[in-house]
Amino acid sequence: MAPPLKTVTAANTSDGLLQRAARLHPADRMMLRLKALIGPPTGKNEFLAIVNAANVTEPNARPWSMPAINGVLNRLVSQGLLDKDLSCPTTLWHPLAVDALAAPEGPVWHLVVLDAFPEPRRHHGYSAIQSDWTLLRRLRLAIYANDGNSYHRLLESYQKHFVRSQGPHVLEALFLDATLEVNWLASRVPEIRDDLFRIKLAHFVGTGHAPSDLPALISHVRANEDQPGYEALKWELLHSDLLAGRIGVLRRKIDAIPTERADCAVSTRLLLRGSVNFLEGRNDEALADFRQALSSTGSKPASERSSSSGPVPCSFCLR
Repeated sequence: MAPPLKTVTAANTSDGLLQRAARLHPADRMMLRLKALIGPPTGKNEFLAIVNAANVTEPNARPWSMPAINGVLNRLVSQGLLDKDLSCPTTLWHPLAVDALAAPEGPVWHLVVLDAFPEPRRHHGYSAIQSDWTLLRRLRLAIYANDGNSYHRLLESYQKHFVRSQGPHVLEALFLDATLEVNWLASRVPEIRDDLFRIKLAHFVGTGHAPSDLPALISHVRANEDQPGYEALKWELLHSDLLAGRIGVLRRKIDAIPTERADCAVSTRLLLRGSVNFLEGRNDEALADFRQALSSTGSKPASERSSSSGPVPCSFCLR
């Protein structure tokens, strides 16, 4: 069984690696982009098959051979642009995968990599889905290709077998510490865009530490929260508004939460309203809201009080 997917980290050397990658010979840079698109390690023979299936040729217009591939891989390893297992460093996965799919050959590469790693059919059972690199590759490719249907289907399959104790959620592992450009995220279909934004926001709400790209992402969402397609994220910002001390905005949003929202129960509204009252010095009103919220929660069956099984809870309850 393959080891679990490592969390993508924003190491201090990432900018230096990108600068180094930008100075590569075009053929070497192309191979590095393809490695970033593939993600987790692959064997040399497997990689050569992918290269040739993509109709990528050597500078002399010949099909790539193993000696030629070895030369490129050895150069990339010597420059720190490939790890010892010949995989692309995780710090480069996101920026180079974005570049790869934006390149003229990107759509062909996408299809070739999908063909090289067919969708798994087995039931995972006791095997951790966090270690299923084929499914993780395909889910990741769906995000970069902006394929909403494939993303939804693969994520749904992933969620059924995800076990928090066996490692981070794939979206956390891949994107929490990756720097997401506003324009790139905004160009994703709503489900992908919203899920990646929630990963960043949930980390901020849970730890108080904001990823470096989060302020710009929040500004974008706030500027568009009343536009079609952004309705869900408008309510996701409630915690952020609370932490930022935007009391007036928060109170207006709480009063405007649609009553039909299944992920915002009566107890949630009361907790949020109580928090606002507390911050405004209305302690008696805050205590009354908190008591009523506890009473409302305690009257429900345990099954209705359980939290979401996904990577980011969808409720707004204070932690």
